[in-house]
Amino acid sequence: SYGTGAVINPDSRMDDGSFEVVVFRPIPIPELISLTVDSFIGDIKDSPYVNIFKAESVEITCHTNELLQVDGELKGEVNQISAQVEAAALLVIC
Repeated sequence: SYGTGAVINPDSRMDDGSFEVVVFRPIPIPELISLTVDSFIGDIKDSPYVNIFKAESVEITCHTNELLQVDGELKGEVNQISAQVEAAALLVIC
């Protein structure tokens, strides 16, 4: 969820060895308010304007530059991105 409390990926898990790619289709203005409310109650996954894909790796190419957001952080405009899960890549010291 975002700092505002909006839940964009309601079924994500930090420890399942995969990640999700959330794709928003163009949202008609009349539907925007409803989808915004749904995001705050964690119920956007059934929206016809949202697709969620679970993956261990992904390569996405767009015809034009698009705004990229990774883990809630704005990264700028790109037309290609690759991502993959790296098992055991995080070392935690307690």
